[in-house]
Amino acid sequence: MKRSLCAIALLMVLLIQSGCASVPSLEKIFQMDQQTADKKLLNMRKEDLRNAWGEPSSFFSGLYGDIYADPDDKDKLIGNYYDLDSDKVMRIVFFHRQK
Repeated sequence: MKRSLCAIALLMVLLIQSGCASVPSLEKIFQMDQQTADKKLLNMRKEDLRNAWGEPSSFFSGLYGDIYADPDDKDKLIGNYYDLDSDKVMRIVFFHRQK
């Protein structure tokens, strides 16, 4: 019984980690073009992105999404728009902060 519980716990940890492992790092995302980033992030869950990238830099006002800043250049941003029903990425947009 004890072995079964340990095996189940180990499996759960591996499953949770595998969700984050498939999320490219924020640094890698900012090195991609729009089309490649779309392919990587489309349909990913908001929870998986937050687990991998941490809390967003900001949020949209009136829209359902998160904004993350490039770790190397805080003026470069990515916006993730989520589907209201599933919390999955339905669109991403790269943009620059206005100075």
